[in-house]
Amino acid sequence: MIEWGYHFLTIFHNFIKTKRVMELAIKRILAVIKAINTQNDALKNTFGFTERELAIIEIFKHRECLYALERSTNDMKSRRIYLILSTILVAFSFSTIPQARAEVAFDFALKTDYGSIKSADQAYVQSSSMLNYGLVSWLGYRLPVGSSFRILLGGNGQFELMRQITDPAAIGGTNIYGSCYVLGVGGGVQYGRIQLLGSYDLLSQFSLGAATASASASAFKKGTGYRAEFRYELAPHYFLGLHYGSLSFKSQSIGASDLDLSANAISLRTYGVSVGYSL
Repeated sequence: MIEWGYHFLTIFHNFIKTKRVMELAIKRILAVIKAINTQNDALKNTFGFTERELAIIEIFKHRECLYALERSTNDMKSRRIYLILSTILVAFSFSTIPQARAEVAFDFALKTDYGSIKSADQAYVQSSSMLNYGLVSWLGYRLPVGSSFRILLGGNGQFELMRQITDPAAIGGTNIYGSCYVLGVGGGVQYGRIQLLGSYDLLSQFSLGAATASASASAFKKGTGYRAEFRYELAPHYFLGLHYGSLSFKSQSIGASDLDLSANAISLRTYGVSVGYSL
């Protein structure tokens, strides 16, 4: 890739130089013609040369004009030949570069992570430690760049079972558990056995397993955030991952009503490990 890029720049450079040579040739010819005309007038007016004598003198002067044109023409020919050779070389370089073909990328993994959940004021939802486990999957495209480098683009989905490990008695009897799903888009890079992935989570919901005091179902909704992951290929198609995620829920449904939590968002931070299979 570096080679054909160099040849492309060489072609552009020689095109500019050829243009400059042409401009210089035109200037040379015009300068010689102007000198001939000026000198003819001076010889005729000052020394009284006849038209025949001026014609003989002009033949010798015209040789200088032809010489100037010949020098410029030869210069342009050499530039043109080099330009043609460079074009052929670049075309050959393009033909020898392997054509990058996008590959469908799909993987899934079992994950477990540790984290915490709390509201912004730490009063509505006091800080609690969480232990979660579930599934995560990526679907998208893998774009080869060179022999070992890949660009990854796609989307991801997660589903987890959430469990509070903080003693409810220590936080006013609150026991937060349930299930959570996350949908996002993202991408990453792969070099050899190493992958670095990142995603922006567009949609998420944490459905609480325990009903409220009024026996109404409840869920934290309108969750957005991000996720970052490091993966290492243990064997062909099998990988080990380390991940970190952050979600912020800005609404809570209680029965048929919704509670706006924009000013007191519920934040969930997690980090953990995963083991998966990649196609």
